[in-house]
Amino acid sequence: MPNPVAMRLHDALLACDELAEFTAGQTFSDYMNDTKLRRAVERSLHIVGESISQALRIEPEIEEMIPDAIVIIGMRNRIAHGYREIKDEVIWEAAATGIPEVATTLRQLIATLDGATQDRASGTSG
Repeated sequence: MPNPVAMRLHDALLACDELAEFTAGQTFSDYMNDTKLRRAVERSLHIVGESISQALRIEPEIEEMIPDAIVIIGMRNRIAHGYREIKDEVIWEAAATGIPEVATTLRQLIATLDGATQDRASGTSG
């Protein structure tokens, strides 16, 4: 059976990969002048934050393994509930420069969680 935390983190990783695609070759000016790009970036950041939030509800101790997890969740909350106060510069900076590091962390964590799940399934220990 798949690890439920790894599944949520995989959702976050897919959204990170989408953000990398959306922001590749784009500038802040492009972002500001393209409503579809802004909405796509915001939605993907929302998914990253929500997925990490759900993973922490299942396994709170992984917060220590995801730098800025609370900041990421806070950004999701701001996008969802405080959309009038969104600072476009902050959103762009997070999407264009912060998310690649988050994606790297998520890949490592997912591999660790999947490995632990496989070890338990096969009756071996790490």
